Amino acid sequence: MNTVGLDWDNIMLQEARRRRQDIETQEKVSTTLYKTLHDFHCVLLFNHPVSVEDNFQIRERYWDDVNRLKISKLRYKTIGYGHDLLFHSKNKHWREKI
Repeated sequence: MNTVGLDWDNIMLQEARRRRQDIETQEKVSTTLYKTLHDFHCVLLFNHPVSVEDNFQIRERYWDDVNRLKISKLRYKTIGYGHDLLFHSKNKHWREKI
């Protein structure tokens, strides 16, 4: 897998854009930013595979939702997959690309 998903809650659009720019500069990656019903998703696209351990470290470094990260780690430890899930829709509301 060469993507990492981030879920950012309780921030404004300008903060999401600032974070996105910081990540692109620091990681040298492409990103896609989405507006969801209540927050933002940022998907990082690396040009190389990202290990599960690196995925967790990147998500911790770049403000991923703490509860999402905790659940992801538990899911991976329990069943061995599904460590980076972001919903495309929730409650019939599709996320929109910004």
